[in-house]
Amino acid sequence: MFLLSSIPDMYRKFFMLLIGAPLAVAAQVPAPSTDASPERDALRRAMAKLVTDEPGFTMPAYREELDSAYSRRDSAGYAALVARHVTTLQAQQAQANWERYTVYAGGGAWIRYVYVERLGSMAAVLERSAQQPSADAKALLGQAREVRKLAFAHALYALAAVKVDGRICLEPVDAPYEALKANLGRALDVAAVLSEPEREGLIEYAVTLEKSLAPLREPDKRLCMRGRQTLTLRDESGPGAPARTAPPAPDPARDLIEAPRFTLDPMGAFKPREQWTTATAPTRQTLPRLLTDEVRTLAAASREQGPL
Repeated sequence: MFLLSSIPDMYRKFFMLLIGAPLAVAAQVPAPSTDASPERDALRRAMAKLVTDEPGFTMPAYREELDSAYSRRDSAGYAALVARHVTTLQAQQAQANWERYTVYAGGGAWIRYVYVERLGSMAAVLERSAQQPSADAKALLGQAREVRKLAFAHALYALAAVKVDGRICLEPVDAPYEALKANLGRALDVAAVLSEPEREGLIEYAVTLEKSLAPLREPDKRLCMRGRQTLTLRDESGPGAPARTAPPAPDPARDLIEAPRFTLDPMGAFKPREQWTTATAPTRQTLPRLLTDEVRTLAAASREQGPL
């Protein structure tokens, strides 16, 4: 039997460490940015240390290939790497470590979503393992619950980051936020089985993480999209290939997640850079109430639908 290491204490340790220097640094550069600075470098190192200092932390042996695929936005290559290497729960944990590391380095909407999905997959493996006759069902189900709580917290962070960063759009829209919320359904459904104190703690985690990582997140014009109907796809299978209008798609996730061999070319623009901090601050202040209301609504809806 394999039990994941450190997952139950991960978010508790995060709070203990984040109260100090990293959050103080984050306060100096509170808006998304592409500018290099000593403050951003210090924050990135501090956030990386939070992840790599976890007991038992290991990176996948193919880390450089993951880095390369991610930097190229090669979703097909990334998926192929995962399919080839992630065949056990231990491999899932190593892959999740890389994804968490990338999220904490300021990773964008796509990797934030992928990490939530990874955690959900790990929890499902633990739950299936608990059904085996010789399994320590109590221990496995306990870990699965903690992993689902972490997935829930990171789903809330993903929503918070999209909501805040979308305010720097010249014409802010809600389509990316609603699309992401729809696609995070399984992770968010956990709200129904959490206690009120658990929900409050995980909301606090998400709000704190959003504020802390804001200086590391790069501006993303995909958050300025009104919907799939306003997008074009640029075929990257050959140089100079013409752009073509994309038809509406029923899958809302495609508003945020790039399809293999194509890059989303959004119709959107940003406010002037000097307005970014003032544009995001009011939304950031409302996040605790926004996420609390979302979670209560989700919990009530999940209860009406029955057990998970």
